[in-house]
Amino acid sequence: DCYIFAPQANHLLTNHATVATGGDASPPRPKAERSGERREASKIPDLKKQGIKQPHVALTQTEFYTWHLFTNEKLKASDIAAHRQISENTIYEHLSHSIELGVLKWDMVITPEIRKRVLEAEKTVGKAPDGFLKRIHLALNSEVSYGQIRCALASK
Repeated sequence: DCYIFAPQANHLLTNHATVATGGDASPPRPKAERSGERREASKIPDLKKQGIKQPHVALTQTEFYTWHLFTNEKLKASDIAAHRQISENTIYEHLSHSIELGVLKWDMVITPEIRKRVLEAEKTVGKAPDGFLKRIHLALNSEVSYGQIRCALASK
C-alpha cells in the first residue's frame, strides 16, 4: 500500500483520495520505487508529536520525513541517506517529488549550473520513451547523478 499523509485530516488516506487543498493525489508509484518504504516506516519518528507541521500537500510519510530532515534539520542528501540507511538516490527521489509539488525550491537541492546542464541535455537528447534518464545521464558524461537529474527535471 502507498499512503498520502493529510495533516489537516490527521490520518492517512489511500492514494486515490483528494487532500483538503483541492489537488488530486498522485497515482500509486510502482512497487519498485517504494521498495523500502514499509521497512523504514517503523523508523520514522512521529514529527507531529514534536510540533513539526507538514506542508499541506500529498507527500508520503517517508517523503515528508526526508523533506523535514532536508529543510528543517538542514542535512545534506548524503547525510539523510546515511541517517535513514537508504540510498542517496531514494532521497533525491523524495526531494524531486517535493520540488514538483512546490514545497521545496530546486535551488536548495541543485546548483543553477547543474539545472542548466540537465535542461540543455534534455532538449538535445530527450528522455527515452519509457521515461528512463540514461540518455541525459550519458550526455552529461555521467557527471550528474540520476537524482540530481530528477530534481532538475522536476523544477520545470
